[in-house]
Amino acid sequence: MNTAMRTIIIIACLLLIPFTAVATAAIKQRFADGPNRVFSGGPLISGEIYSGPEPDWSFVNTIPTIELQLVDPPRSRVIWTAE
Repeated sequence: MNTAMRTIIIIACLLLIPFTAVATAAIKQRFADGPNRVFSGGPLISGEIYSGPEPDWSFVNTIPTIELQLVDPPRSRVIWTAE
């Protein structure tokens, strides 16, 4: 019985380590400036806010990824462009 309990504890610890690492990375990224890989980021605070006429979006055809800022909730996302 002691060996079975020890095995269960070892397996639980081995499963808990990657779960804790991913959860910590996701929580930390919420407070970062912009998204990072698979985790959404916090508000984009670097750079200037654009105000003016609608820009010509044709330049997006050469850019594979774009970072977008959401208004509510204040999070940022990465999107991939496709033709």
